Amino acid sequence: MINQLRVYLRQKSLEISGTETIESVVLTYLYQKFFGIRARVLNGRPFQDEEKLAFWGYIGLPASKKEEAKQLLRAILGKRQIKAGVHYSNKPLLLAGIFLVAKKISVSKKTKLLKRKIKENAGRFNYFDQFLLYTCAEIKPTEIYRGDIKNEDVNTLLALYALDKVFPGSVKVKVNDKDLKNLILERLALFVTTGKVGFGEVFLTEFFIREELKRAFRYEEHDAKSIVRVILKAFHDSIAKIAKKRRKNHSIFEVNDEYDVQDLLFVILKSLFPDIRPEDYTPKYGGSNKRIDLVIPSENIVIEVKMVRKGDNEKKFIKELNTDISNYHKHPNTKHLFGFVYDPHHQVINPHDFYELNGERSHKGMQYEVEIIINPR
Repeated sequence: MINQLRVYLRQKSLEISGTETIESVVLTYLYQKFFGIRARVLNGRPFQDEEKLAFWGYIGLPASKKEEAKQLLRAILGKRQIKAGVHYSNKPLLLAGIFLVAKKISVSKKTKLLKRKIKENAGRFNYFDQFLLYTCAEIKPTEIYRGDIKNEDVNTLLALYALDKVFPGSVKVKVNDKDLKNLILERLALFVTTGKVGFGEVFLTEFFIREELKRAFRYEEHDAKSIVRVILKAFHDSIAKIAKKRRKNHSIFEVNDEYDVQDLLFVILKSLFPDIRPEDYTPKYGGSNKRIDLVIPSENIVIEVKMVRKGDNEKKFIKELNTDISNYHKHPNTKHLFGFVYDPHHQVINPHDFYELNGERSHKGMQYEVEIIINPR
């Protein structure tokens, strides 16, 4: 059943992401945020006013559109609600996206206003919409649900599951017990047979499978690439103990630049990949060679590390990574290249500009895959 669901989810996500709707944009945002998967970004029909702002919030705000976004935000937030229901605050997909764009352009008063509207309105929406709103606004909700889940439909069960995973304690039911998992699996079977699945159900089902079933059903193979990927995505949390607070009379490990990041990654990865090498060089080409930060020869994995500090321009790092990626084909172990961007101060405003570098590369007969990971994210 799991394999059947995987194929079905893939088909439905492609169908939805290929449409020119705000729903497809939200699905792209959620897949990137939670799974690191970047769907196709739409460039079709122009979104208008509220939808345009929400689009920029979910997908990324180009620097050239910042002033236009400020003007639109001012105009939209200044509108009064004339007719019941016809207002962005009553449309959760728009409300969440507009909050995200306000946050991107650092309009603190408007961000606070929108956060207040989310707190006031979230409880009126379905559980998936609540999950979206609370996740985007980074608001930990109080108790959302208390009751008997046996009579709930699968959409509600999946949304409650996701809410409890991301916001522990918000759902007062035992969402991790065997009975609930069996209940969800039983009702998920209807998705494949009925075909009536929206973008919310597609995301929530994928979330459920990845979170709860990957161990029991080996949904994801734990190969070398997936292990490295998990370590990179957990890097910031993993080093918190030694980088922020240690035992009395023990100095903290200061992470000031990418060399510090490289050293920590080397220590973490060495126990899993004994042949890992720091600062390996590509063969000389045209009289010069390039240094690669970390190489795991036995797995044909190379890792390039960048650290974004306060005040840094993210475009500089995109340019550097693009140059590095173009040169690393010369190294014999370049089959999978991780570009690790450590962003402890949350300086990266448009992560999708980095993710544009992802994908298969081919250069002078050498083929390799590029994967950019930004952490924390």
